[in-house]
Amino acid sequence: MAQRRDPLSRILGIPRPNDSGSRRNSKLHDLLNGANSSQPPVGDTPMAGAPVVGASTDDFAVVNTNTGISEANIIEETNEEFNKTPRDLFSDLTKYVIGQGQGLQQICNAVCYHYKGAEISGRKKSNTLLIGPTGSGKTYAVEKVSQLLDVPLLIADSTRFSGTGYVGDNVSSLIQELVIKAEGDSEKAARGIIYLDEIDKIAAAKGGGRDVAGRDVQNGLLKLIESAQIPVMTSSGPKVMDTKDILFIAGGAFSELYKSLDKNIIEEFAVEQSANYGQLLHDADSPGLIMALTKYGLVPEFLGRFPVLTKFNELSKNDLVKILTESEESILKSYVGDFQAYDLKINFDEKSIDAIAQKAYERGIGARGLKSVMEEALSPFKFYLPGAGINELYVTDKTILQPQDALLSLIHDNKLQGGKTNGTSKP
Repeated sequence: MAQRRDPLSRILGIPRPNDSGSRRNSKLHDLLNGANSSQPPVGDTPMAGAPVVGASTDDFAVVNTNTGISEANIIEETNEEFNKTPRDLFSDLTKYVIGQGQGLQQICNAVCYHYKGAEISGRKKSNTLLIGPTGSGKTYAVEKVSQLLDVPLLIADSTRFSGTGYVGDNVSSLIQELVIKAEGDSEKAARGIIYLDEIDKIAAAKGGGRDVAGRDVQNGLLKLIESAQIPVMTSSGPKVMDTKDILFIAGGAFSELYKSLDKNIIEEFAVEQSANYGQLLHDADSPGLIMALTKYGLVPEFLGRFPVLTKFNELSKNDLVKILTESEESILKSYVGDFQAYDLKINFDEKSIDAIAQKAYERGIGARGLKSVMEEALSPFKFYLPGAGINELYVTDKTILQPQDALLSLIHDNKLQGGKTNGTSKP
């Protein structure tokens, strides 16, 4: 199979390095590179709706004198019918995301009614704000939604943006990046998803180490999230794209949010300030949580652009066990594949899975801890076992808790057996 070019090259029709022929689309290439620059000039940053950095105004010259928008290049609405129900999406999503039943129901409702509502003129968008601890599955859930629905997804770190007068990316560049994710298909991008990660880091509250320009960034996002017409470069040339059908989802841990809850709210929850903040947030009612978010530093106008407020639970140890044993993308499967690459078979007993979940839970970073725990325990085995005459590994709790001792014992036992047991060593 011929090696595929990178997405930008395919979008713009740029020949491979060894291909003959002229670069017919070099102008598009230069414009797109300029639009995607990560180092914009210092100075006033255009607000949402301004042309993408690097795009010449000559490329948008045929305009309506009233709107200033290129009539020939405005992207028309697609009439593709959306038929998936919230229950359909939920059924698929829960094969991957564990422990967030209520939160996933809200996401499925928001997503399905957003896309179904796109067929109805004048409907309100179902932009969603996800709140939950690190490692609870917020980003992963959004990734799986985009894959299951086959819509382009752009995940953007909110901290990279800046307000007017500060160095940083212009928020309108998000739309150009979404077009790139859609491989230059502007109509597909117009129905994509933009996930604003770490949205809590652009809170406008003073102190606490948060961005003093956070209010400007939030204000810059307002029109973009609602509906704005943004010039973009596509595979077929420059166009103007309306953001009204793009679903915006914002997510953040808000790890210090409980400090924004006043005494009356805390007493209402019957939870002390030192209590687990994940549980505190989950138990909060919507009015109290909105009040706390405003006090935390999300301006009311910004919060108003996210009518769906979804809370993710802090994952329990039992949730982590289920992620290992029930998720379609369990990390156990990836380790089975790693060892199979060297003709090694690996088996996990119940105690090993319990030990992995316990160690990960103690680290307090949710599902993210599973990978680090397993890598620390199994990395020595991945290094020493290939070519050592051992073709099967039985992982027990000792393997996870005392990997070096377990490895030495395994190699020692195999030597005593002289390789007469097909290199298999059992606990």
